[in-house]
Amino acid sequence: MDLTEYLELDEAGQSEICAQIEKENPRFRFLGLGKQGDLLPTFQHIDSQIEVKFIPSGRYVMGFSPEEEAQFKKLAPEIDLDPDCMRPTHEESVRSLFISVYPVLPRHYKSVTGSEYPDAKYAHGNPVNLKYEETEVFLHSIGARLPTEVEWEYCCRGGTQSLFYFGDEVPAPELLEQYVSEEFDKEIDFKANQFGLYGLFTGEWCSDDFAANYSPETVPERGMKVFRSEGSARWPWQYPQEWIFCISAFRSSSPKENFFKEELLGKPKSVSIIRSHSFRTVWAVNGF
Repeated sequence: MDLTEYLELDEAGQSEICAQIEKENPRFRFLGLGKQGDLLPTFQHIDSQIEVKFIPSGRYVMGFSPEEEAQFKKLAPEIDLDPDCMRPTHEESVRSLFISVYPVLPRHYKSVTGSEYPDAKYAHGNPVNLKYEETEVFLHSIGARLPTEVEWEYCCRGGTQSLFYFGDEVPAPELLEQYVSEEFDKEIDFKANQFGLYGLFTGEWCSDDFAANYSPETVPERGMKVFRSEGSARWPWQYPQEWIFCISAFRSSSPKENFFKEELLGKPKSVSIIRSHSFRTVWAVNGF
């Protein structure tokens, strides 16, 4: 079942599909249908207690389209944004999946590991940040994986092809905080995208090796992984134009391990630049 077919069903039909999903996927418990602009149903991975969305299969145009570039130039004609790493735009297909409603949070970390997340600065429920290999260990322990970059952008866009998942304009600061704050324990009316996903701007790992663009001939960079959308990590913003990190097509690279670089004297020196980022859990959906 694809996204269009699911959305054409009435509430009874959607409930029937969710009952079938629960039967075919006994590690997941159905919690309820989407509501109030949230199009998709919520399940819970029983062992980890992580809430997830059922994302039906679908197709979309990946990358930074000419229409998005035109809208970008309306908003910030003074910024010389190089779109090459987000191109060529191309159509992609995505199979149905479960993906976590939030990036992994301290409460999820404790539920899975039995330990408190050690970073004290995350007292307000900010997402867990782990190195790439640590992320893989965590996900393996619950039978999950990272999203691919194709899956991540499909889920972020939430059925839209606009500059941001919330449209083509930058909201006023008081509303913007509801989209970009990553302090999920605060009393804020947080805003999700149309797929019901929150915290999409926290700078998340994807499973792909990073390549400089989407051309099939481009060789991925050694030791570099894709991470996406870091607008929340910079909030509150020091510069007004930092909304560029919330563009649905925006992508970055991050090292997954330490590597060597040549010094001036020709002697290699190990440079510790390995970084930690937030991440989401993904599971396959049996039978769909």
